[in-house]
Amino acid sequence: MNQFFYCPSMGASILFSILFGFTTIGHIWQAAHYKKSFCWVLIMSAIWQTLAFIVRCISIMYPTDNVINNVTYVLVLLAPLWTNAFCYMVVARLVHMYMPNNRIWRIKGSWLAVVFVLLDFVAFVVQLLGALDAINENIDTAKRGLLIYTGGISAQEFFIVCFTLLTIDFLRKIKRGESTKVDTTSAKHLVNLIFLVLGLISFRIIYRIIEFSAGFGTKITREIAQHEAWQYCFDTTPMFFAIVALHIYHPGKVFQGPDSKFPTRKEKKQAKALRKSGAAAGGLTDVEK
Repeated sequence: MNQFFYCPSMGASILFSILFGFTTIGHIWQAAHYKKSFCWVLIMSAIWQTLAFIVRCISIMYPTDNVINNVTYVLVLLAPLWTNAFCYMVVARLVHMYMPNNRIWRIKGSWLAVVFVLLDFVAFVVQLLGALDAINENIDTAKRGLLIYTGGISAQEFFIVCFTLLTIDFLRKIKRGESTKVDTTSAKHLVNLIFLVLGLISFRIIYRIIEFSAGFGTKITREIAQHEAWQYCFDTTPMFFAIVALHIYHPGKVFQGPDSKFPTRKEKKQAKALRKSGAAAGGLTDVEK
């Protein structure tokens, strides 16, 4: 049985395979150039997108093979979550680098990254389970999968909104001079870039919510299923621009210096020991007085 309800474009699949392939190579080079290992998260997003369209090319050659088509389907649905997580990690590092006590909303930058990336992972798992059910041949299971995926992607958008509010507050604080650094120009540029990327991800999420919440057999679902241009315009292209935007003003340009990294466990222990020794020394001085 043919997996496509339209005549898929091999040219478009090849084009985006090449485009995502180039941006993957570019981000690998930039991560190595700026020596930022956490950029592997963004690189994973680019790799998954590249693989999705390479597999799609194969799927077009073998249109009756539902396994190949399902691999593309799952990769396309889940790849943007990596980009989303990367945005969380970038802002968390900005908080650590620019905020007094490395905190915002009483949350340390290092914990901010952990909390939101964990929430992103939960959304990832829910969407993965939904996507796997959605490709099931049983119609009831597939419907349930769409509902689960829609719930997962809706949760992802909720987390993005909460994080955007936090990021707006961070930007407001550094504009008001509530920062440990005098020059915050680079941080402002990077935050505006993150707003752009999160906006593109949200645009794509809204499209997917409209598509999947409609369910099977509706006019919207049939329209989207019968024209691949919808996916390219409202999913693939925004995600490509989101990844490319992070080339133009790479976070590695901003995260320079010793305070641009989260402290290691060893460094945390050393700092704690120093605080304790300082407190003890202060106590001795008071006694001697």
